Amino acid sequence: MTLPCIVKEGDVVLSTVRTVARFYLLRPDRELTRAVRYILAHYANKHGIVLHAACLMSTHLHLVYRDPLAQGPAFRRDAVAAIADVVKALRGWRGDVFRGGHSKVRLRTPQAVLPT
Repeated sequence: MTLPCIVKEGDVVLSTVRTVARFYLLRPDRELTRAVRYILAHYANKHGIVLHAACLMSTHLHLVYRDPLAQGPAFRRDAVAAIADVVKALRGWRGDVFRGGHSKVRLRTPQAVLPT
């Protein structure tokens, strides 16, 4: 059984989500990059997330954000589902885009976010 995800208001989080079988479904072409930017901005605004960084790579997506309202899980759920829908449309993919689960690390010090 997995441990519950502890969500605290104001946390700064590094979250990573990976594609199934590490397929290159997220190769950052122009259309996908624009769609991901829009999706992240939309859902960050909707859930009150302060998005500090996003890195779209061919097999995974990294996000660094502050979660003032403890809405991180809803933000990730909605954003990842919308990105998966776009990937399916652009790539003609029929199966799951992302593997189950994601990694989430609370960044506790400013040095964890911005190295000195």
